[in-house]
Amino acid sequence: MGRKIITGVVGGSTSTGTLAPSGSTLTPATANTNLVFDANGTAQTVITSPANISNATSSVSVSTGAFVASGGLGIEQNLHIGGSAVIAGGNTMPVGISPATPAAGTFTTVTANRLTATAVAEVSAQKTGATGTVVHDYTESNIWYHSSMSANFTVNLTNVPTTNGYSTTVSLILAQGGTARYASAFQIDGSAQTVRFPGFIGSFTPTANRVEVQTFVLTRISSAWIVRTYFSVFGETLGTSPLTAAVSATAIKTANPTAASGLYWIQPATWTYPALCYCEMTLHGGGWVYIMQRLCVNDQGLPGNYLTNQLGTPNHTIQDFYGVRDLYNNSLTPQAMWNGLIGSSGTGKFFAREIQVQTGTVGGAYSESQRYTSSTDGPIWTYTTFSRLFSGNFANGVFQANVNVYLDNGATTVTGKAGTTWSAPALATINNGNVDQNLYFCNGEDGGDSNWSFALMKGGTPYPRLADATNGGQRHNNISRWAIIGIKA
Repeated sequence: MGRKIITGVVGGSTSTGTLAPSGSTLTPATANTNLVFDANGTAQTVITSPANISNATSSVSVSTGAFVASGGLGIEQNLHIGGSAVIAGGNTMPVGISPATPAAGTFTTVTANRLTATAVAEVSAQKTGATGTVVHDYTESNIWYHSSMSANFTVNLTNVPTTNGYSTTVSLILAQGGTARYASAFQIDGSAQTVRFPGFIGSFTPTANRVEVQTFVLTRISSAWIVRTYFSVFGETLGTSPLTAAVSATAIKTANPTAASGLYWIQPATWTYPALCYCEMTLHGGGWVYIMQRLCVNDQGLPGNYLTNQLGTPNHTIQDFYGVRDLYNNSLTPQAMWNGLIGSSGTGKFFAREIQVQTGTVGGAYSESQRYTSSTDGPIWTYTTFSRLFSGNFANGVFQANVNVYLDNGATTVTGKAGTTWSAPALATINNGNVDQNLYFCNGEDGGDSNWSFALMKGGTPYPRLADATNGGQRHNNISRWAIIGIKA
Protein backbone atom coordinates (compact mmCIF):
# COMPACT_ATOMS: atom_id res chain seq x y z
CA MET A 1 0.00 0.00 0.00
CA GLY A 2 1.07 3.62 -0.47
CA ARG A 3 2.66 5.54 2.41
CA LYS A 4 2.13 9.21 3.26
CA ILE A 5 4.41 11.63 5.16
CA ILE A 6 2.06 12.93 7.86
CA THR A 7 4.68 14.16 10.36
CA GLY A 8 8.10 15.70 9.97
CA VAL A 9 11.06 13.42 9.46
CA VAL A 10 14.51 14.19 10.80
CA GLY A 11 17.52 12.80 9.00
CA GLY A 12 19.46 9.90 10.53
CA SER A 13 19.44 6.12 10.43
CA THR A 14 16.41 5.61 12.58
CA SER A 15 13.04 4.81 11.09
CA THR A 16 9.98 6.99 11.64
CA GLY A 17 6.75 5.13 10.91
CA THR A 18 7.29 3.20 7.71
CA LEU A 19 9.83 5.61 6.16
CA ALA A 20 13.55 4.92 6.27
CA PRO A 21 15.58 8.14 5.72
CA SER A 22 19.29 7.75 5.02
CA GLY A 23 21.25 10.93 4.42
CA SER A 24 19.51 12.74 1.58
CA THR A 25 17.62 9.60 0.54
CA LEU A 26 14.09 8.86 1.65
CA THR A 27 12.65 5.40 0.98
CA PRO A 28 9.76 3.36 2.34
CA ALA A 29 10.92 0.93 5.02
CA THR A 30 9.04 -1.86 3.25
CA ALA A 31 10.36 -2.83 -0.17
CA ASN A 32 8.23 -2.52 -3.32
CA THR A 33 5.81 0.01 -1.84
CA ASN A 34 4.96 3.40 -3.32
CA LEU A 35 6.23 6.68 -1.94
CA VAL A 36 3.37 9.19 -2.15
CA PHE A 37 3.72 12.96 -1.71
CA ASP A 38 0.26 14.34 -0.98
CA ALA A 39 -0.20 18.00 -0.02
CA ASN A 40 -2.96 18.59 2.51
CA GLY A 41 -6.26 19.68 0.93
CA THR A 42 -5.90 22.01 -2.07
CA ALA A 43 -2.25 22.88 -1.47
CA GLN A 44 0.52 21.82 -3.82
CA THR A 45 3.70 19.81 -3.49
CA VAL A 46 6.40 22.30 -4.47
CA ILE A 47 9.92 21.37 -5.64
CA THR A 48 12.11 24.47 -5.55
CA SER A 49 15.33 22.88 -6.84
CA PRO A 50 15.91 21.01 -10.11
CA ALA A 51 14.48 17.47 -10.05
CA ASN A 52 16.48 14.76 -11.81
CA ILE A 53 14.79 11.43 -12.52
CA SER A 54 17.61 8.94 -13.19
CA ASN A 55 15.31 6.02 -13.95
CA ALA A 56 15.64 5.01 -17.65
CA THR A 57 12.39 3.10 -18.12
CA SER A 58 11.14 3.60 -21.70
CA SER A 59 7.64 4.90 -22.35
CA VAL A 60 5.45 2.85 -24.67
CA SER A 61 2.07 4.20 -23.53
CA VAL A 62 0.52 6.97 -21.44
CA SER A 63 0.91 4.80 -18.30
CA THR A 64 4.53 3.67 -18.67
CA GLY A 65 7.92 5.29 -18.38
CA ALA A 66 10.24 6.88 -15.83
CA PHE A 67 7.73 9.70 -15.25
CA VAL A 68 3.96 9.19 -15.49
CA ALA A 69 1.35 11.93 -14.97
CA SER A 70 -2.28 10.85 -14.76
CA GLY A 71 -3.49 14.42 -15.24
CA GLY A 72 -2.37 17.24 -17.49
CA LEU A 73 1.15 18.61 -17.50
CA GLY A 74 1.72 22.36 -17.41
CA ILE A 75 5.13 23.60 -18.52
CA GLU A 76 5.89 27.30 -18.29
CA GLN A 77 9.18 27.26 -20.24
CA ASN A 78 10.93 25.13 -22.89
CA LEU A 79 10.45 21.39 -23.32
CA HIS A 80 13.32 19.37 -24.84
CA ILE A 81 12.66 15.80 -26.01
CA GLY A 82 15.60 13.58 -26.91
CA GLY A 83 13.52 10.76 -28.32
CA SER A 84 10.29 10.62 -30.31
CA ALA A 85 7.16 12.61 -29.40
CA VAL A 86 4.15 10.32 -29.84
CA ILE A 87 0.80 12.16 -29.76
CA ALA A 88 -2.18 9.98 -28.89
CA GLY A 89 -4.75 12.70 -28.42
CA GLY A 90 -6.02 13.17 -31.99
CA ASN A 91 -5.76 16.41 -33.97
CA THR A 92 -4.56 18.75 -31.25
CA MET A 93 -1.14 20.33 -31.62
CA PRO A 94 0.92 19.67 -28.46
CA VAL A 95 3.51 22.45 -28.52
CA GLY A 96 3.28 26.22 -28.68
CA ILE A 97 -0.18 26.53 -30.25
CA SER A 98 -3.38 28.00 -28.88
CA PRO A 99 -6.14 27.30 -29.70
CA ALA A 100 -5.18 23.65 -30.15
CA THR A 101 -6.22 23.05 -33.78
CA PRO A 102 -3.99 21.85 -36.62
CA ALA A 103 -4.32 25.08 -38.63
CA ALA A 104 -3.80 27.48 -35.75
CA GLY A 105 -0.06 27.37 -35.13
CA THR A 106 2.96 28.88 -36.83
CA PHE A 107 6.49 27.60 -36.26
CA THR A 108 9.46 29.62 -37.50
CA THR A 109 11.78 26.59 -37.38
CA VAL A 110 10.95 22.94 -36.71
CA THR A 111 13.77 20.44 -36.26
CA ALA A 112 12.86 16.76 -36.15
CA ASN A 113 14.51 13.45 -36.92
CA ARG A 114 11.21 12.17 -38.27
CA LEU A 115 8.08 14.17 -39.07
CA THR A 116 4.79 12.64 -40.17
CA ALA A 117 1.99 14.94 -41.35
CA THR A 118 -1.42 14.31 -42.91
CA ALA A 119 -1.27 17.50 -44.99
CA VAL A 120 1.18 20.37 -45.50
CA ALA A 121 0.15 23.73 -47.01
CA GLU A 122 2.97 25.89 -48.34
CA VAL A 123 2.82 29.64 -48.92
CA SER A 124 3.46 30.73 -52.52
CA ALA A 125 4.27 34.18 -53.90
CA GLN A 126 3.87 35.86 -57.31
CA LYS A 127 6.27 37.58 -59.69
CA THR A 128 5.26 39.43 -62.88
CA GLY A 129 7.35 40.59 -65.84
CA ALA A 130 10.62 38.98 -64.75
CA THR A 131 13.76 40.23 -66.49
CA GLY A 132 17.35 40.80 -65.40
CA THR A 133 18.01 39.91 -61.76
CA VAL A 134 14.88 39.24 -59.69
CA VAL A 135 15.04 39.08 -55.88
CA HIS A 136 13.30 36.07 -54.31
CA ASP A 137 13.13 36.46 -50.53
CA TYR A 138 13.25 33.05 -48.85
CA THR A 139 11.46 34.43 -45.78
CA GLU A 140 8.50 35.25 -48.06
CA SER A 141 8.23 31.83 -49.74
CA ASN A 142 10.16 29.07 -51.47
CA ILE A 143 7.56 28.76 -54.27
CA TRP A 144 7.00 31.57 -56.77
CA TYR A 145 4.48 31.82 -59.62
CA HIS A 146 5.92 33.75 -62.60
CA SER A 147 3.75 35.27 -65.33
CA SER A 148 4.40 37.61 -68.28
CA MET A 149 8.16 37.03 -68.14
CA SER A 150 10.01 39.50 -70.37
CA ALA A 151 13.27 37.57 -70.75
CA ASN A 152 15.35 34.80 -69.25
CA PHE A 153 16.28 36.02 -65.77
CA THR A 154 18.57 35.52 -62.79
CA VAL A 155 17.16 34.42 -59.44
CA ASN A 156 18.74 36.23 -56.49
CA LEU A 157 17.66 34.19 -53.46
CA THR A 158 18.02 36.19 -50.26
CA ASN A 159 17.82 35.28 -46.56
CA VAL A 160 18.32 31.57 -47.18
CA PRO A 161 19.63 29.55 -44.17
CA THR A 162 23.37 28.81 -44.40
CA THR A 163 23.69 25.90 -41.94
CA ASN A 164 26.09 23.24 -43.23
CA GLY A 165 24.70 19.80 -43.96
CA TYR A 166 21.22 20.90 -45.06
CA SER A 167 19.45 21.12 -48.43
CA THR A 168 16.81 23.68 -49.44
CA THR A 169 14.35 23.43 -52.34
CA VAL A 170 13.05 26.41 -54.33
CA SER A 171 10.42 26.06 -57.09
CA LEU A 172 9.43 28.47 -59.87
CA ILE A 173 6.09 27.94 -61.60
CA LEU A 174 6.55 29.47 -65.06
CA ALA A 175 3.40 30.44 -66.99
CA GLN A 176 4.88 30.65 -70.47
CA GLY A 177 3.68 33.06 -73.11
CA GLY A 178 4.39 33.11 -76.83
CA THR A 179 8.13 33.26 -76.11
CA ALA A 180 9.19 30.83 -73.39
CA ARG A 181 11.50 31.98 -70.56
CA TYR A 182 13.22 30.43 -67.59
CA ALA A 183 15.74 31.18 -64.81
CA SER A 184 19.08 30.83 -66.60
CA ALA A 185 21.27 31.91 -63.67
CA PHE A 186 21.16 31.80 -59.87
CA GLN A 187 22.52 33.94 -57.04
CA ILE A 188 22.43 33.55 -53.27
CA ASP A 189 22.40 36.89 -51.46
CA GLY A 190 23.85 38.51 -54.59
CA SER A 191 26.67 36.00 -55.07
CA ALA A 192 26.62 34.12 -58.39
CA GLN A 193 26.40 30.33 -58.16
CA THR A 194 27.37 27.58 -60.56
CA VAL A 195 24.13 25.87 -61.60
CA ARG A 196 24.32 22.15 -62.32
CA PHE A 197 21.84 20.95 -64.94
CA PRO A 198 20.80 17.31 -65.41
CA GLY A 199 23.13 15.35 -67.68
CA PHE A 200 25.53 18.30 -68.04
CA ILE A 201 23.26 19.88 -70.64
CA GLY A 202 24.03 23.40 -69.41
CA SER A 203 20.60 24.90 -70.17
CA PHE A 204 16.91 24.18 -70.73
CA THR A 205 14.65 24.69 -73.74
CA PRO A 206 11.30 25.80 -72.28
CA THR A 207 8.07 25.45 -74.26
CA ALA A 208 5.87 28.40 -75.26
CA ASN A 209 2.28 28.68 -74.04
CA ARG A 210 2.62 25.99 -71.39
CA VAL A 211 3.00 25.99 -67.64
CA GLU A 212 6.36 24.59 -66.53
CA VAL A 213 8.10 24.12 -63.19
CA GLN A 214 11.77 24.85 -62.59
CA THR A 215 13.14 23.55 -59.30
CA PHE A 216 16.43 24.43 -57.61
CA VAL A 217 17.96 22.22 -54.91
CA LEU A 218 20.55 24.03 -52.76
CA THR A 219 22.91 21.97 -50.62
CA ARG A 220 25.24 23.58 -48.09
CA ILE A 221 28.51 21.66 -47.61
CA SER A 222 31.72 23.01 -45.99
CA SER A 223 30.34 26.57 -46.08
CA ALA A 224 29.86 26.36 -49.86
CA TRP A 225 26.80 25.86 -52.04
CA ILE A 226 25.97 23.12 -54.53
CA VAL A 227 23.07 24.30 -56.73
CA ARG A 228 21.19 21.83 -58.95
CA THR A 229 18.18 22.60 -61.15
CA TYR A 230 15.45 20.47 -62.76
CA PHE A 231 12.63 21.18 -65.22
CA SER A 232 9.16 19.66 -65.58
CA VAL A 233 5.80 20.44 -67.21
CA PHE A 234 2.47 20.68 -65.44
CA GLY A 235 -0.23 18.24 -66.48
CA GLU A 236 -2.77 21.07 -66.48
CA THR A 237 -3.67 22.65 -69.78
CA LEU A 238 -2.99 26.36 -70.16
CA GLY A 239 -5.94 28.48 -69.02
CA THR A 240 -7.84 25.74 -67.17
CA SER A 241 -7.12 27.06 -63.66
CA PRO A 242 -6.02 30.35 -62.05
CA LEU A 243 -2.58 28.80 -61.58
CA THR A 244 -2.25 28.18 -65.34
CA ALA A 245 -3.86 31.43 -66.51
CA ALA A 246 -2.82 32.43 -70.03
CA VAL A 247 -1.89 35.92 -71.18
CA SER A 248 -4.52 35.72 -73.94
CA ALA A 249 -6.95 33.40 -75.68
CA THR A 250 -4.53 33.36 -78.60
CA ALA A 251 -1.88 31.82 -76.32
CA ILE A 252 -4.30 29.04 -75.38
CA LYS A 253 -5.20 28.41 -79.02
CA THR A 254 -1.51 28.26 -79.96
CA ALA A 255 -0.71 25.82 -77.16
CA ASN A 256 -3.77 23.70 -77.88
CA PRO A 257 -5.02 24.06 -81.48
CA THR A 258 -8.04 21.83 -80.71
CA ALA A 259 -9.16 23.95 -77.74
CA ALA A 260 -12.96 24.32 -77.65
CA SER A 261 -14.81 27.58 -77.13
CA GLY A 262 -15.65 28.18 -73.52
CA LEU A 263 -14.43 29.64 -70.23
CA TYR A 264 -10.69 30.02 -69.65
CA TRP A 265 -8.54 31.81 -67.08
CA ILE A 266 -6.80 34.83 -68.62
CA GLN A 267 -4.22 37.17 -67.06
CA PRO A 268 -2.36 39.70 -69.22
CA ALA A 269 0.65 41.39 -67.64
CA THR A 270 -1.30 44.44 -66.46
CA TRP A 271 -3.97 42.48 -64.55
CA THR A 272 -3.23 41.89 -60.89
CA TYR A 273 -5.18 38.63 -60.80
CA PRO A 274 -6.50 36.16 -63.40
CA ALA A 275 -10.11 36.34 -64.57
CA LEU A 276 -12.43 33.72 -66.04
CA CYS A 277 -13.27 34.85 -69.60
CA TYR A 278 -15.35 33.37 -72.40
CA CYS A 279 -13.09 32.64 -75.38
CA GLU A 280 -14.18 31.91 -78.96
CA MET A 281 -11.77 29.24 -80.21
CA THR A 282 -13.37 28.12 -83.48
CA LEU A 283 -14.66 31.00 -85.59
CA HIS A 284 -12.24 33.27 -87.45
CA GLY A 285 -9.16 31.38 -86.30
CA GLY A 286 -10.11 31.47 -82.61
CA GLY A 287 -8.32 33.33 -79.87
CA TRP A 288 -11.10 35.92 -79.30
CA VAL A 289 -12.09 37.06 -75.82
CA TYR A 290 -15.73 38.10 -75.37
CA ILE A 291 -15.99 41.51 -73.71
CA MET A 292 -19.77 42.03 -73.95
CA GLN A 293 -23.03 40.33 -74.92
CA ARG A 294 -26.62 41.61 -75.07
CA LEU A 295 -29.96 40.14 -76.11
CA CYS A 296 -31.33 42.93 -78.35
CA VAL A 297 -34.97 43.39 -79.39
CA ASN A 298 -36.31 45.74 -82.10
CA ASP A 299 -34.14 48.89 -82.29
CA GLN A 300 -31.82 48.03 -79.42
CA GLY A 301 -28.06 48.12 -79.85
CA LEU A 302 -24.87 48.12 -77.80
CA PRO A 303 -24.53 51.25 -75.63
CA GLY A 304 -21.21 52.99 -75.14
CA ASN A 305 -21.54 52.94 -71.35
CA TYR A 306 -21.07 49.17 -71.47
CA LEU A 307 -17.40 49.86 -72.20
CA THR A 308 -16.76 51.52 -68.85
CA ASN A 309 -18.96 49.41 -66.57
CA GLN A 310 -19.23 45.79 -65.53
CA LEU A 311 -22.25 43.48 -65.33
CA GLY A 312 -22.74 39.74 -64.91
CA THR A 313 -20.36 36.92 -65.71
CA PRO A 314 -19.06 35.77 -69.11
CA ASN A 315 -21.17 33.21 -70.94
CA HIS A 316 -22.42 32.34 -74.40
CA THR A 317 -26.04 33.27 -75.23
CA ILE A 318 -27.33 32.75 -71.68
CA GLN A 319 -27.55 36.24 -70.20
CA ASP A 320 -26.31 39.78 -70.78
CA PHE A 321 -22.85 40.66 -69.54
CA TYR A 322 -20.11 43.19 -70.10
CA GLY A 323 -16.65 43.03 -68.58
CA VAL A 324 -15.49 40.37 -66.12
CA ARG A 325 -14.51 39.96 -62.48
CA ASP A 326 -11.11 38.62 -61.50
CA LEU A 327 -10.26 35.88 -59.02
CA TYR A 328 -10.75 38.27 -56.09
CA ASN A 329 -14.02 39.70 -57.45
CA ASN A 330 -12.50 42.96 -58.70
CA SER A 331 -14.34 44.47 -61.70
CA LEU A 332 -12.65 44.61 -65.09
CA THR A 333 -14.65 46.70 -67.57
CA PRO A 334 -14.47 46.06 -71.33
CA GLN A 335 -12.11 49.04 -71.54
CA ALA A 336 -9.86 47.47 -68.88
CA MET A 337 -9.99 44.21 -70.83
CA TRP A 338 -8.94 46.07 -73.99
CA ASN A 339 -6.08 47.75 -72.10
CA GLY A 340 -4.87 44.40 -70.77
CA LEU A 341 -5.23 42.31 -73.92
CA ILE A 342 -4.29 44.95 -76.50
CA GLY A 343 -2.85 47.92 -74.61
CA SER A 344 -4.30 51.36 -73.94
CA SER A 345 -2.24 52.80 -76.81
CA GLY A 346 -2.12 49.63 -78.92
CA THR A 347 -4.11 48.47 -81.93
CA GLY A 348 -6.23 45.37 -82.11
CA LYS A 349 -8.86 43.40 -84.01
CA PHE A 350 -12.48 42.93 -83.14
CA PHE A 351 -15.03 40.24 -83.85
CA ALA A 352 -18.84 40.38 -83.74
CA ARG A 353 -21.64 37.82 -83.77
CA GLU A 354 -25.37 38.08 -84.35
CA ILE A 355 -27.40 35.03 -83.35
CA GLN A 356 -31.14 35.37 -83.89
CA VAL A 357 -33.51 33.68 -81.46
CA GLN A 358 -36.74 32.06 -82.64
CA THR A 359 -39.75 32.68 -80.39
CA GLY A 360 -42.77 30.85 -81.75
CA THR A 361 -42.93 31.84 -85.41
CA VAL A 362 -40.94 35.04 -84.87
CA GLY A 363 -37.21 35.11 -85.59
CA GLY A 364 -35.06 32.68 -87.44
CA ALA A 365 -31.88 30.66 -87.64
CA TYR A 366 -29.69 33.52 -88.90
CA SER A 367 -26.27 33.28 -87.26
CA GLU A 368 -23.50 35.46 -88.61
CA SER A 369 -20.01 36.27 -87.39
CA GLN A 370 -17.58 38.80 -88.82
CA ARG A 371 -14.12 40.11 -88.04
CA TYR A 372 -12.81 43.56 -88.88
CA THR A 373 -9.09 44.00 -89.50
CA SER A 374 -6.49 45.82 -91.56
CA SER A 375 -5.88 45.26 -95.27
CA THR A 376 -3.41 42.52 -94.27
CA ASP A 377 -5.79 40.98 -91.73
CA GLY A 378 -3.80 42.59 -88.92
CA PRO A 379 -4.77 44.89 -86.04
CA ILE A 380 -6.21 48.24 -87.04
CA TRP A 381 -8.45 49.56 -84.26
CA THR A 382 -7.29 51.85 -81.48
CA TYR A 383 -9.48 52.02 -78.40
CA THR A 384 -10.67 55.46 -79.57
CA THR A 385 -11.81 54.27 -83.01
CA PHE A 386 -13.26 51.05 -81.57
CA SER A 387 -15.34 52.99 -79.04
CA ARG A 388 -16.84 55.13 -81.86
CA LEU A 389 -18.91 52.06 -82.84
CA PHE A 390 -20.99 52.20 -79.64
CA SER A 391 -23.94 54.49 -79.00
CA GLY A 392 -23.29 57.69 -77.12
CA ASN A 393 -20.18 58.33 -79.18
CA PHE A 394 -21.76 58.88 -82.58
CA ALA A 395 -20.56 61.88 -84.61
CA ASN A 396 -20.76 62.50 -88.32
CA GLY A 397 -17.97 61.16 -90.48
CA VAL A 398 -15.61 58.37 -91.41
CA PHE A 399 -13.22 57.58 -88.53
CA GLN A 400 -11.53 54.40 -89.77
CA ALA A 401 -10.61 53.66 -93.38
CA ASN A 402 -9.26 50.57 -95.16
CA VAL A 403 -11.10 47.97 -93.13
CA ASN A 404 -11.23 44.36 -94.28
CA VAL A 405 -14.50 42.61 -93.42
CA TYR A 406 -14.48 38.81 -93.18
CA LEU A 407 -18.16 37.79 -93.33
CA ASP A 408 -20.16 34.59 -93.79
CA ASN A 409 -18.41 33.30 -90.65
CA GLY A 410 -15.08 34.07 -92.34
CA ALA A 411 -15.76 32.47 -95.72
CA THR A 412 -16.04 35.76 -97.68
CA THR A 413 -13.78 38.81 -97.66
CA VAL A 414 -14.49 42.39 -98.72
CA THR A 415 -11.89 45.14 -98.60
CA GLY A 416 -11.68 48.92 -98.40
CA LYS A 417 -14.62 49.46 -96.05
CA ALA A 418 -14.90 52.28 -93.51
CA GLY A 419 -16.00 52.83 -89.94
CA THR A 420 -18.64 55.54 -90.23
CA THR A 421 -20.98 57.24 -87.77
CA TRP A 422 -23.85 59.68 -87.99
CA SER A 423 -25.38 61.76 -85.22
CA ALA A 424 -28.82 62.01 -86.80
CA PRO A 425 -30.00 59.36 -87.10
CA ALA A 426 -27.73 58.09 -84.27
CA LEU A 427 -25.91 55.10 -85.73
CA ALA A 428 -22.56 53.49 -86.46
CA THR A 429 -21.65 51.15 -89.26
CA ILE A 430 -18.81 49.60 -91.18
CA ASN A 431 -19.77 50.12 -94.82
CA ASN A 432 -18.79 52.05 -97.94
CA GLY A 433 -19.01 55.40 -96.13
CA ASN A 434 -22.44 56.33 -97.43
CA VAL A 435 -25.55 56.33 -95.27
CA ASP A 436 -27.71 53.20 -95.55
CA GLN A 437 -25.47 51.61 -98.20
CA ASN A 438 -23.37 48.44 -98.37
CA LEU A 439 -23.83 47.66 -94.67
CA TYR A 440 -21.87 45.11 -92.59
CA PHE A 441 -21.50 45.92 -88.88
CA CYS A 442 -24.47 48.01 -87.73
CA ASN A 443 -25.27 49.55 -84.33
CA GLY A 444 -28.00 51.96 -83.28
CA GLU A 445 -28.96 53.85 -80.18
CA ASP A 446 -31.85 52.38 -78.16
CA GLY A 447 -34.92 54.31 -79.28
CA GLY A 448 -32.79 56.61 -81.44
CA ASP A 449 -34.11 55.56 -84.81
CA SER A 450 -36.78 53.00 -85.63
CA ASN A 451 -34.79 51.78 -88.66
CA TRP A 452 -31.49 51.06 -86.88
CA SER A 453 -30.26 48.55 -84.33
CA PHE A 454 -27.46 46.08 -83.77
CA ALA A 455 -27.14 43.84 -86.84
CA LEU A 456 -24.53 42.09 -88.93
CA MET A 457 -25.47 42.46 -92.56
CA LYS A 458 -23.69 41.14 -95.65
CA GLY A 459 -23.38 44.29 -97.73
CA GLY A 460 -27.12 44.89 -97.71
CA THR A 461 -29.06 48.09 -98.42
CA PRO A 462 -30.97 49.68 -96.74
CA TYR A 463 -31.00 49.56 -92.90
CA PRO A 464 -31.60 46.60 -90.54
CA ARG A 465 -35.35 47.17 -90.18
CA LEU A 466 -35.92 46.42 -93.88
CA ALA A 467 -33.11 43.95 -94.54
CA ASP A 468 -33.85 40.99 -96.78
CA ALA A 469 -33.41 37.36 -95.78
CA THR A 470 -29.83 37.21 -97.09
CA ASN A 471 -28.90 40.00 -94.68
CA GLY A 472 -30.70 38.54 -91.67
CA GLY A 473 -34.22 39.69 -92.44
CA GLN A 474 -36.27 42.41 -90.80
CA ARG A 475 -35.18 42.83 -87.22
CA HIS A 476 -37.83 45.10 -85.76
CA ASN A 477 -40.76 42.72 -85.58
CA ASN A 478 -39.96 41.61 -82.01
CA ILE A 479 -37.05 39.56 -83.30
CA SER A 480 -34.56 38.89 -80.51
CA ARG A 481 -30.88 38.47 -81.33
CA TRP A 482 -27.69 38.11 -79.38
CA ALA A 483 -25.14 40.84 -79.98
CA ILE A 484 -21.61 39.64 -79.08
CA ILE A 485 -18.26 41.48 -79.27
CA GLY A 486 -14.83 39.87 -78.95
CA ILE A 487 -11.32 41.30 -79.22
CA LYS A 488 -7.70 40.23 -79.59
CA ALA A 489 -4.33 41.83 -80.31
